[in-house]
Amino acid sequence: FLAIDTAGLRKRSSIEDSVEFYSRVRAEESIRRCDVALLILDATQSVGRIDKQAADYIVKHHRGCVIVLNKWDLVPPGMGQEGFLKHVRRALAPIYYSPVSMVSAATGLNVGATIDLALDIFGQMTTRVPTSELNRVVEAAQAAKQPPRMKGKQPKIYFATQISVNPPTIVVFTNDPAFIKADYRRFLQGRLREGLPFREVPTKLIFRMRT
Repeated sequence: FLAIDTAGLRKRSSIEDSVEFYSRVRAEESIRRCDVALLILDATQSVGRIDKQAADYIVKHHRGCVIVLNKWDLVPPGMGQEGFLKHVRRALAPIYYSPVSMVSAATGLNVGATIDLALDIFGQMTTRVPTSELNRVVEAAQAAKQPPRMKGKQPKIYFATQISVNPPTIVVFTNDPAFIKADYRRFLQGRLREGLPFREVPTKLIFRMRT
């Protein structure tokens, strides 16, 4: 294991000197470099704008992630724990699929379990699925919902193949990639996550024209 402990991210407007600026750059570099990011939040506070920006950055670079709620021992049982979890899921919608771990750095609560979660996420990120299984899910997605027609033409998806891992990268061959709009791409990505062993990690879809 190589663990990279970064400085907490701060608002750009509040960064006062070059050291803080360098810390932010290093934090972003570490996200790009890592296999699994542990997004550590304070369970006694609401999710803030900086937390959301970090989640967006993790999504942008297709990194696996575990959402870690620290100071969970300070949240009174039955006093809004479920509500806070819903708040976290809603606030960090771009990484809604990421697992959540409730920990306490002070007592060691669930620290080992969090490492196990990170290992599981890494396993999903490095999984390669057979082409036949992948296309079974793609065909089922099309049977459930066809891409909407564009300029009188029906978009067609012919087949898909996985070309890489970490993140799982899938090329989808179609009659015209421009016909497959963002809504349908998100729908297809969701179906792939449900039907393949990528339930808690980002997948990268590349649409290409079949030649």
